[in-house]
Amino acid sequence: MSFFKIKLFALLLCMPIISYACDGCGCSLGMSNPGLLSLYRSHYLGLGYSMNGFKSVADHTENQSDYFYQVEWMSRFQLSERWSMGLEVPFKYNLRNSNGINAKLSGLSDAKMKVNYLILRPVQSNNFQFSMEQSFGLRLPSGKYDESIHTKNLPDNFNLGFGSVGLFFQNNTAVTHGRKGLLLNTSFMYNLKNSNSYQFGNQAGIEMLAYNQFQTSKMNFTPALGFSADNYWINLNANGNKVPETGGRGLYGVFSLNVKFGNILCNLGMATPISAQYSDNKVIAKNKMHVNFIYVINK
Repeated sequence: MSFFKIKLFALLLCMPIISYACDGCGCSLGMSNPGLLSLYRSHYLGLGYSMNGFKSVADHTENQSDYFYQVEWMSRFQLSERWSMGLEVPFKYNLRNSNGINAKLSGLSDAKMKVNYLILRPVQSNNFQFSMEQSFGLRLPSGKYDESIHTKNLPDNFNLGFGSVGLFFQNNTAVTHGRKGLLLNTSFMYNLKNSNSYQFGNQAGIEMLAYNQFQTSKMNFTPALGFSADNYWINLNANGNKVPETGGRGLYGVFSLNVKFGNILCNLGMATPISAQYSDNKVIAKNKMHVNFIYVINK
């Protein structure tokens, strides 16, 4: 028990206090942390699906809801015992329903390239095993950014792409004791200005999961429970002024599950809002979910 108290205290010390970016309902927030998938440090290829949604409060915009769906091709390649690289290419489908009228955007979004370094290889100490991996990467402006999106009565955050390069950092730290473990994922994205001098808010996330592995003759199950927090800075327009109704943060309860049989890995995750403040409290966050199907390539 003292072990978990120490880890929780360390988590609170590291937790960023920042705010984010949403125009009205247009809070295109994804599952910013990889969940239990970060436990796998081997070659793999896969497809992921995720969705999240927001609903406007009654006194702001009547009967307006936004839904964000994403299908993503993902890969990881081990270059050595410590070094690896990854590529993620997402396709987005954004839907707004306003009083029964739908508006939608779909297409290729911003791809991510990253390099991972295993800072701390699994080290045994007093029956506990520690490991830590750090990632550095770029978000590429491969998705379409429409500067005139407001003429379609849609917010900037409804765009498929940011129209700029982003720099991101991720850290995955795991502590295991037998088949039980504690996983801490943190991430930070710094967004540069795009060609229209519009700057989307920086993004940060943190996730903590306690998990337990169960093994059968043919399958491996790893359920996990924990929480995640997403925090975002405010968007800035071309004049450097804060964009109204942007900024926010959310705290979520998380359930995650890995199921592995042979070379096939299925990774599921669901997040339920505990406390959320987005777009000056003019929207209500809904549940988030993701599912990944991974083919693990044996070394």
